[in-house]
Formats: sequence, structure tokens, C-alpha cells
Amino acid sequence: MATPTKMAIVFSFLTVAFLGVACAEEDEDTAINSWQGTEPHLIIKGTLNGEDLDINITGAEAADLANFHCERNYHVPVDEDTGEEIWDQGTFDELKLRVAGADVNGELRDIEIEFKEYDFFSGASAGTAVTIVPRDDSVVPAANEMWLEWEWYAAGDLDDGEQYYEEAAQSGSVTIEELTGELADNGLVIPDNTGTFGLYAEATWSPTESLVISATANCGVNDF
Repeated sequence: MATPTKMAIVFSFLTVAFLGVACAEEDEDTAINSWQGTEPHLIIKGTLNGEDLDINITGAEAADLANFHCERNYHVPVDEDTGEEIWDQGTFDELKLRVAGADVNGELRDIEIEFKEYDFFSGASAGTAVTIVPRDDSVVPAANEMWLEWEWYAAGDLDDGEQYYEEAAQSGSVTIEELTGELADNGLVIPDNTGTFGLYAEATWSPTESLVISATANCGVNDF
């Protein structure tokens, strides 16, 4: 028959083992390693600029364009003589995820995540994996590459204020999961406040800074 002391030791060991399994399961439950689906959401986990991030925007909050949306950026040349846009020479080479008033470690902040210098018009079919490369303004990324930049704003400054942090990721990948919307008659632009953008990204800024991002955003007003 086991003595009380031995029983206590065994019980303590089992308790520690149980708690360890529970913590591991909790970590597994909160981790993400894939796109989280078509419903509007923004889930970000990792470390950036020395700060642990765990951002989770879902449901009605994520569906409200005032809180969270994508912004499509187009560049369209204008005919010098007529002043009309030359649509067939235009490009759709940037998308942004924009967040107003996100709760970040108890502080409200605005966020802009930029996906830049990629041909979203012809190269963004579902499942397309794009490599993140360091931003170098003297080198245009290859067809299967893009820049990813993160910007912090004080709450309320997203539209008219200045970012207080801006940094480009150095490596990683972005998988474009969804890019929807009907083209306007000009053959290039998806009209304002229509369409969606969905993605899964793993981005690294330094050996101690990396984020995983899953997002599906309704798109708002375009930028030209």
C-alpha cells in the first residue's frame, strides 16, 4: 500500500502533467497556421518592434467598413491632351488592410498593412503564393514577389494623421486566398465599397520579429 507521502507525490506529478497538457492545448487552440475563412476577420499573432501582438477582430466588428476594410490602389495615366484616363495602361498594384481603433494590449491604435508592388489585376487568383522581399526602391520586385509594410497610427489618425511606426518585412510569404468584385466598364477598377480581399501571411522583420496574419476584408473606397 502506498504511503500518504508517495500518494501526494504521484498526485502532484499528475497535476503538473495535466496542467502542461492543458496549456499546450490552449496554445494550439489560439495559434493559426492557415487562412481562417471567408467571413470578415483579422487575426494577427506574433511579435513586432519588441511587442507581443494578439489581435482578433471578427463578427460584426470586422464586417463594418468603419472598423476594418481593404483599400485597392490604382495608378492610371492621364492623356495630356484630353485629360482623360488611359484605363488600358492602368495598374492595380497595391492593397491595404486598414483598421480603426484596434485594441492592442489595452491601447487603441489604428493600423495599416500594405501589400505593395504586385500585379493584383492579373496575378491574384485564389491560392497564389507570393514571396515577401525587402523593400528597395531601386529594385522592382519580380512577378511573384511583393513588399509588405506595417504602419502604426494613434487612434483616429489613420485617415489624416502621420504614422508613428513604419517598417517593411524582410522575408516571408503571402497567400492570396480571395479577391472578388465585378469590374467596371473601364476594365480595370472594381467599384468602391464592393468586393473582398482574403489572405494568409507569414512575415518576418528580424530574427525576433515575425507575424502570422489571416484576414478577409470587405473593400471600401478605392485610392488613385
